[in-house]
Amino acid sequence: MVQKEDGTRIYKPRTIQEVFNDIKKILTEEGLCPEEYFTLSYPTGCHADEPFPEISGLFCNAQWGGSEGIYLDIAINVFDSEEKNYKQISFITGKTLSESGDAFDRMQYIGGYIYRLLMGDGNVHARYILLHNSRQDKAALDEKLNHEFISLMKKHLYSQKEDSVIDTEELALKAIILKVVSAKPLAENKLKQLLEADNALDILYHLCKPVMPATLYEIEDIIASVDTFS
Repeated sequence: MVQKEDGTRIYKPRTIQEVFNDIKKILTEEGLCPEEYFTLSYPTGCHADEPFPEISGLFCNAQWGGSEGIYLDIAINVFDSEEKNYKQISFITGKTLSESGDAFDRMQYIGGYIYRLLMGDGNVHARYILLHNSRQDKAALDEKLNHEFISLMKKHLYSQKEDSVIDTEELALKAIILKVVSAKPLAENKLKQLLEADNALDILYHLCKPVMPATLYEIEDIIASVDTFS
């Protein structure tokens, strides 16, 4: 999300490079980054400043090198709009010069760690780094958003007796937002902001409104890409 001089916000998806940088930063902080190298291995012709693609699968494999060391290969499954099918492309490669069994297990662990960062604990694509958060706070937020949406629905049904004062497109977008947020984890700072807000659903609606009509994927992308809701 980019803010212009006049204060308006423009939706800007995170790039391949930004997602890679986040992964490398977290691995480095956790002492998990392979020591020889850890780098983007995106196919020739693709640019790191392109938006990170929607992925349907992530593959993380460690393997012994032909001459030395152990390699870690991260590939993503993406939809090719030109060929109209899914294909697997390389995303990241890493290497350690160590050749012990423990080093191999460590590289496998790093692969699993990256999988959970991008995909969560299930098979639903989260697209961005998933920060650990309080399950109790998330449950409270889900309940809060559901309550706000139910109140909005009741207001909409009541208003139809006269001239409707609620935009049906607004109602539809808020329903999508509710579905996305209920299914996805949120960073602790975002949880805190929404829990403390008088109307969290309105905050998310105004954030996503510039891309109306929007898909579930676009809404997920917007909510994940902003650092703060304030």
